[in-house]
Amino acid sequence: MATNFRLETILRQASLLLQRQIGRSRLSFSAVLFSLLLGFVAANLFGTALGMLRKAASWDGMILLGLVVLIEATNHLAYCPPSAQGGTSEVAPLPLLTRPIAASRLANSFKVGVLLGFFVEAFKVGS
Repeated sequence: MATNFRLETILRQASLLLQRQIGRSRLSFSAVLFSLLLGFVAANLFGTALGMLRKAASWDGMILLGLVVLIEATNHLAYCPPSAQGGTSEVAPLPLLTRPIAASRLANSFKVGVLLGFFVEAFKVGS
């Protein structure tokens, strides 16, 4: 006579759900981590090459404007919800940025790495 308690059923379902989530994220964890570290390195290289960029651009505001546009485009790519089954989302997606979810996660982790690198560079400059 097998008795199936509610708590046991709830724990089994939670365990299966957790195993599925870990299985999905395990495949992309290394790619996201690589993208994050690549963004960090890109920010450090940007800080190193900023002197050359200042000679190429006549105004520092143009460099900052380009960075802000790239970061905001990545935010739009990562956080703007896609239109749901023929409905419209609150924010209209940019036509060039129709994306698969994996690409938006990688772009977002690259952006986070770049911002983290800028944060570390600011401490280097301040000391």
